[in-house]
Amino acid sequence: MALSSATTLTEALAQLNNNLVWEGDATKAQNYVEAARWLLFNRPRVSSDAGTSINYEAMETQLSKAEGYLLRIGKIASRSQFTRGRMLVD
Repeated sequence: MALSSATTLTEALAQLNNNLVWEGDATKAQNYVEAARWLLFNRPRVSSDAGTSINYEAMETQLSKAEGYLLRIGKIASRSQFTRGRMLVD
């Protein structure tokens, strides 16, 4: 599923959850990466719903693994990993 600016949090979470077992499947890995990137970019400062919360640190770890897998099998072009921006201060 191609996520866009019109994608809802529920849709992105559904895509992420539907592709949690991406190992060995390039399509699932690509869908996982897309959903994880969307969620990380659009994340609120705090996220919880009825006692459920999202662990963004764990998601970033899995995202790195999925991106590494896709790079190894040649399914995505080499590019820098998704990182948090930090201001450099001299």
